[in-house]
Amino acid sequence: VRVGLHLHVDFDLGGVLVVEGRPLGGASGTGAEFGHMPLDGGDRPCMCGAIGCWGMDVGANALLRHVGLEHGGGRGREQAERVLATSEEAVAASAAALGRGIAALVNAHDPEVVTLSGHGVELAERAGGTLLRACEPRLMAIRRDPPPRIEGSALGWRGALLGAMESVFDVFLSPEGLERWRENHPDQGRDTPGRRNVTHSTPEGDKPL
Repeated sequence: VRVGLHLHVDFDLGGVLVVEGRPLGGASGTGAEFGHMPLDGGDRPCMCGAIGCWGMDVGANALLRHVGLEHGGGRGREQAERVLATSEEAVAASAAALGRGIAALVNAHDPEVVTLSGHGVELAERAGGTLLRACEPRLMAIRRDPPPRIEGSALGWRGALLGAMESVFDVFLSPEGLERWRENHPDQGRDTPGRRNVTHSTPEGDKPL
């Protein structure tokens, strides 16, 4: 996939646009705050300081708000899970809002695929038809032939944690990261009679290529 769009739905939602395998982070590293796009033109204040943010209509906070439960500040995850399982109306409203936003992002970025994680997977599973009916009519004609695939992440809720772990390894195992480690651990960065430096040494019995 050359251009892909990923959306993670939790209490609200965020995401990333990936181009040629590289996530686009923006000038300050805080790009892809898709949940704070003012899509529906509402005037409800968001905790981010803006009004009318898309994320207020998608995710756990939206589910809780729909059924009149307290929300915000990272509260109510278990209650939101129950709403997901029991309230078709709340799920449909959140799925429709998700579909509308996906259409806007597809029109803007022209991705080949849109992937979902977190509650996005559950919304697509529970109300996929509603999501598509909200999305497809809002796509530009050139985006409908064919429309991008919308797929749930196979990693589910583990995706964010695994991604964070991978990012640490990416930095540490880079040439620069290994060089900094050797500078900070000089005793472990050179061969001794009882220990060989795995980053420089050739195993006994082997010859360099």
